[in-house]
Amino acid sequence: MADTCCPSAAPKVNVEVNYTPKGAYETYCGFKNYVTGSKHAKRAVLSIYDIFGYFPQTLQGADILAEALDALVVIPDLFKGEPYDYSLFPPDSAEKKAIFQEFWKTKADFGKNQAAIRQITGALKDEFKSVEKWAIIGYCWGGKIATLVSGEGGIFAASAQIHPAALDPTDALALTTPHFCYASKDEPAEAVAKFEENLKSHSNPVVRERSIVDIKRDMFHGWMAARAKLDDETYRKGYQEGYEKVAAFLSKNL
Repeated sequence: MADTCCPSAAPKVNVEVNYTPKGAYETYCGFKNYVTGSKHAKRAVLSIYDIFGYFPQTLQGADILAEALDALVVIPDLFKGEPYDYSLFPPDSAEKKAIFQEFWKTKADFGKNQAAIRQITGALKDEFKSVEKWAIIGYCWGGKIATLVSGEGGIFAASAQIHPAALDPTDALALTTPHFCYASKDEPAEAVAKFEENLKSHSNPVVRERSIVDIKRDMFHGWMAARAKLDDETYRKGYQEGYEKVAAFLSKNL
């Protein structure tokens, strides 16, 4: 699908290797949230982290988007302080595989977390009344959540899944928002192509005409979130370019 974001329009962002987050943690709807950007902004982004939870690389991404878009950005702690233990990744033993599978069945359950997102967004709308439009983005596992809640009855004006996990082309058919599927070289090529095909033929003209599928072929799964390798110049540049592209898409659709 042709990239409708002109590269020259992409906001330029700065990336730091050793980063100190600019936001603060606040509680809404019984969930801890990382909150950054202006609380009086007219547009906002709900960001869904990957299974590793709050990491400096993910928080820096939120701060980047808040500044680039002059927006409020909120990351809810859906795992309530118990994300997947990064030291157990990859699940390369029988014990680790069992722990990994149990985490996906319980804490990462898609249905439960979709319901939580709907509760949280209701509370955020009540709290931040200046916001006129909300977008939602998600990384890996969070990308699936962001996609699933961007259908009929949702509040979001735009959505994005970044190096998505559990990519299902049929999810594209239920979208009602402009959507950015931003894959790495590690996502299943057939699923990415079919997802793009379903967007191109979507019955909703807004989804069909304003959505993007892009593959960052020199980056790995996780390059924009917890697994980002910012101490490597090549991957740091890929991280920067990735956020510029996501910011450009959101700017166009918020």
